[in-house]
Amino acid sequence: MSAPLDSEQSHDPQANVQQLFNQAVHWHRQRNFSQALEVYQQVLSLEPNHVDVRVNMGSLLKQMGRLEDAIATQKKALTLQPNRSDIWFNLGNTLQAQGNAAEAESAFRQSIQLQPNLAAAHFNLGRLLQQQEQLEVAAICYRAAISHNPQLTRAHTNLGNTLKALGRFDEAVRCHQQAIALSPNDPEAHYNLGNALSAQGNDAAAILAYQESLRSRPEWLEAHLRLVALLQEQKNFTAAEQQLKQARIHHPQNADVVTRLALVLKAQRRFEDAIALLKRLLSQNPANAAAHCNLGSVYSDQGRFEDAIAHLRQALQLDPDLTQAHINLGFTLGVVGQVSGAITHCQKAIALEPDSASAYINLGFALTAQGRIPEAIASFQTLLKLEPDYHPAQSNFLYALNYDSSYSRDFIAEAHRRWGAQEQAKVTTLPSYSIDQPLRIGYLSPDFRQHSVAYFIEPILKHHDREAFQVYCYANVAVPDADTERIKALGHLWRDVYALTDEQLADLIQEDHIDILIDLAGHTGNNRLPVFARQPAPIQITYLGYPNTTGLTTMNYRITDALADPPGLTECDYTETLIRLPQCFLCYQPPPNAPPVNNLPALTTGNLTLGSCNNLAKLSPQVIECWAKILQALPEAQLLMKMRCLDDPPTQERFWRLFAQHDISRERVQLYGPLQDSAEHLAFYHRLDLALDPFPYNGTTTTCESLWMGVPVITLAGQTHVSRVGLSLLSTVGLAKWVTYSPEAYVERVIAATLDLEKLATLRSTLRSTMAVSALCNAEDQTRALEHLFSKISCSL
Repeated sequence: MSAPLDSEQSHDPQANVQQLFNQAVHWHRQRNFSQALEVYQQVLSLEPNHVDVRVNMGSLLKQMGRLEDAIATQKKALTLQPNRSDIWFNLGNTLQAQGNAAEAESAFRQSIQLQPNLAAAHFNLGRLLQQQEQLEVAAICYRAAISHNPQLTRAHTNLGNTLKALGRFDEAVRCHQQAIALSPNDPEAHYNLGNALSAQGNDAAAILAYQESLRSRPEWLEAHLRLVALLQEQKNFTAAEQQLKQARIHHPQNADVVTRLALVLKAQRRFEDAIALLKRLLSQNPANAAAHCNLGSVYSDQGRFEDAIAHLRQALQLDPDLTQAHINLGFTLGVVGQVSGAITHCQKAIALEPDSASAYINLGFALTAQGRIPEAIASFQTLLKLEPDYHPAQSNFLYALNYDSSYSRDFIAEAHRRWGAQEQAKVTTLPSYSIDQPLRIGYLSPDFRQHSVAYFIEPILKHHDREAFQVYCYANVAVPDADTERIKALGHLWRDVYALTDEQLADLIQEDHIDILIDLAGHTGNNRLPVFARQPAPIQITYLGYPNTTGLTTMNYRITDALADPPGLTECDYTETLIRLPQCFLCYQPPPNAPPVNNLPALTTGNLTLGSCNNLAKLSPQVIECWAKILQALPEAQLLMKMRCLDDPPTQERFWRLFAQHDISRERVQLYGPLQDSAEHLAFYHRLDLALDPFPYNGTTTTCESLWMGVPVITLAGQTHVSRVGLSLLSTVGLAKWVTYSPEAYVERVIAATLDLEKLATLRSTLRSTMAVSALCNAEDQTRALEHLFSKISCSL
């Protein structure tokens, strides 16, 4: 009910109208909407064409959510006074609230036409256009609003956000800085500045902006999460952990905060703490798919693959469209050799999120592991189109090229050089150096663990002259194991660097005053080649881990030998200068648990048993064709293949089909998955008479293991390092006659071995002792040769 009017008011209709209008405005301001509406309607009953009542009623009805009535009222007002800018402005706001963008835009433009200096109309039109992603026009509107009202903070903010969306980051930063100058304590202004600075690539300043935002609004969850994301990118996990703990004070039950904290703990290798946190979250909400996904990820990194797979499958049962769960499950299945399942889940992730870098790179891993190299290369190429600067994709693409003989050596060399030039272009300054005595040697590797590289570098580390050289081991090891601890126990200066950014690692190497920095990974997994682009040491060398160039001109040298890289043959393939050791460039450490060599199986069976333990990526179509010809020529012979992924049924079927294309039945090709126990793995060679080396990518560790178990290896030497490692290894142990130079000769050499089984048996019985005294296993001489090389090249500076 409206307030009663006194009797004097009733005698003056105009006075009654004004008093009623004032009452309605009062109730309107008090947000007593029903009372205000009733009085406005009383005014209209006395004066139907009262424009200001209709203006106010339109606003009131909009506030009450009665948008249709509000629009009708505002349009009625315009029929009475069509040239009122404020009515057009209000109508535009109501139409926008209704979702009628086209008519709202028309109303705002009419308002501006009638009153060009109305900053609010320019601002609201800009906001409408920004929501419709008409960004260029929206920016014009915001600039117009600022020109008419330079103090309009929101216009500076929205203009900054619009320019950021347009990729004009520098301008966006300046807009947000102006907003902060107008409203220094506005948390949103600092937050938006942080977003623009982050997009600009100025992460350090962005972190400060987010921190300033949180000072004014410490409970702001999104600001906490943005800040944490930047700290994680910088690998500042301690600060990220502290920030998430601050967020939990205000949001103790927020599942997103808890899961992010668990991932930060995982990054610090505090696996048990992360697991406990996620288990607690799941005890409160067992149906939290994201928590199952992240718990699975932690278990995977910890090496608890069965637990990881169980939780990741549970996550997908709860949420079949959870992209990250498909990605994590794809990765984990790939690690355990279930590559067909890995491929399926990666493809599902890509279908859900076509721009997912992790999905494409995990798909590439799985395809490589299954031997589908052209498809793996295509996956890496697709990813590089999406993220051209994504280093893991670049390295995996380059690495995969080594397996595919359809690419010319010039193409592969140029691809490496192109990457190296792009990486070095990111570095603006290089440090200055001085070399002191004794020399400080730094070995940087992700493979100070159970890995083939460890077999070749551990004997070198054991025999280094500690008086003449100070040795630093920079371990970029994601999950250390017993082999890591054994190598660490050799007593050299040890640096765990997995959690460091490239900049932080380069700074650490400079602080250690390393004279010669040695890369042991090349473009293999978890490499740190971008550190070498920064040249933190005066001399940089690549060795052991990769059968090709790094592509960096800041990598001064590459260690090899005269058989793997004959003078005049391969220099054109490298950006590095080749330095050749006098013997084989490799030094093999035989496993202490290797079983004794047995008698030649063919003496008992009467038939030759051939075998290979090389990874499937090396089994090119040419290799399959060649091996099939051997089996065709030796109808009683069998081929045994033991490799990771060959216990995966679809992968088995794939290789049986490949041999079937050459009329070789599956009964003659026995496929075995990996054996976890190293002694059991080596005992597999007891079943083989002769090992077959793949090409163009020769085996290395597999060749050494075969020879140590008394099984000679047939290899095919080519024109590049990757295809000449077998030549170097076999020649070093006196088996140069087992090196061939064409597929035809390869086949003939295997056939010839069947003609004198007694000779093959004698070779088997003496091969281990011959290898033991060869240069391949002489760690002391190999280390002295390396040290001589290090001293010589250090004097050249």
